[in-house]
Amino acid sequence: MGWAWALPVPGARACLTMDERTLKKHLERKRKLLQRLKPFIKPGSIVEFGCGSGFVLEFLSREFPHSRIIGIDNDLERVASVAEKNLPNVIPICAAIEENIFPAAVFDTAVFVCCLHEIFSQAGGEGVMKALRIACDVLKPGGAVIIQDYLKPESISVEVRFADELLLERFIRFAGEFKPRRVDYELHGDIVRVDAADAFEFVSKYHAEDEEHWQEEMHETHFFFTKSEFEVALGEVGFDVTSIEEPPGSGILTESHKGFSIKPSLKVGWIQVVGRKGLSKVNEESRP
Repeated sequence: MGWAWALPVPGARACLTMDERTLKKHLERKRKLLQRLKPFIKPGSIVEFGCGSGFVLEFLSREFPHSRIIGIDNDLERVASVAEKNLPNVIPICAAIEENIFPAAVFDTAVFVCCLHEIFSQAGGEGVMKALRIACDVLKPGGAVIIQDYLKPESISVEVRFADELLLERFIRFAGEFKPRRVDYELHGDIVRVDAADAFEFVSKYHAEDEEHWQEEMHETHFFFTKSEFEVALGEVGFDVTSIEEPPGSGILTESHKGFSIKPSLKVGWIQVVGRKGLSKVNEESRP
């Protein structure tokens, strides 16, 4: 679902709003992140898994006009939105990412942008591994996979101090209702001690606008793999990791949220992982 903006906390006096200026900065940050994909994309045949309404596909179509680009998403309305854009070299397909609808070794590049965390939320680590295996299968020998998604911080305990009793109550509710994993915490007055990943999950969800949105967020995790877990996962399905980085400017500071503070102050954001279909996988597929 992504970050919540313009969303009041039920019962609270204040709310966060995304005005036109903030939205412009948000989109500009997203475009800069997409530019980091460009050096690693192999032109020719490109597939984006979880294409949504086509923000990334517009970028790919513009930057690689001579490539054939396929966008896959399981939401028919989003796929229809892509079709309405009439991107000349893009074919949108409505299908589940975890179902392989392509022959083997037909694409030069596979892209996952802000998609795998949703698969993890719905199908856990097994779902993510299945999606990565499919990406490896449909890539040609030496083909590239590029992932941009939220980065789960390594396990570290942090202290969250709440200035507002309503926010503390909201955290306690979050800890009890968050579905993707158990949230353990210690409460000492207005201070909660909790794992950093769970603190960041709360940061991404506490301003849900209504009960329906809250329930959606309780079923979704943004922070699902650490850097080392990304490396292991790609290696297991047959990719050689060639680049892994945390793009500058994509981080979120925990100290910047009104109503509570987190110590030690941490930053978490996105990770970009690039892999190539390794020789071991290619040799395995060539066996009779």
